[in-house]
Amino acid sequence: MWKVKSQSDVTSKCGTTVQPSTFVLTLDAKSQRFVKLKELECQLFVRAEENNSYFNTLKNSGIWEAYCGNEDYGKIREYSGYNLKSWIDTNMDWANDFKPETIAHFEELNLLQYLLW
Repeated sequence: MWKVKSQSDVTSKCGTTVQPSTFVLTLDAKSQRFVKLKELECQLFVRAEENNSYFNTLKNSGIWEAYCGNEDYGKIREYSGYNLKSWIDTNMDWANDFKPETIAHFEELNLLQYLLW
C-alpha cells in the first residue's frame, strides 16, 4: 500500500491547446498542496516525446514530476510493475489494423502520427 498521496494526469501530447491547462494544472497542484496535502506528489505522464514550452513549464515548475516518451513508459513500469511499452509494441499495430482507405484518409489529414504509441 502506497503511503504517499499522488495526483496523476495522463495525456497523449502537450501542444498549443495545452497552454491554458498548464496554468490550471500548476494552480491546482499548488492549491491542493497548500490546503490539505503538503506531501502530494503530482505526476504528469505524456505519451509523445515532448520538447516544447508547455511541457517544460510543467516539468520545471518544481510541482509536477513530468515524464514523456520512453521515460514515461519507464516510470509507468516503475510504479506499476508492468511493462506497458513492451505490451504496446507486441500487441498494437493500428496502421495495419485499419482499412487501407482509413489509413489513406489519416495520411491526407496528417493524422497518422496519432497512431504511434
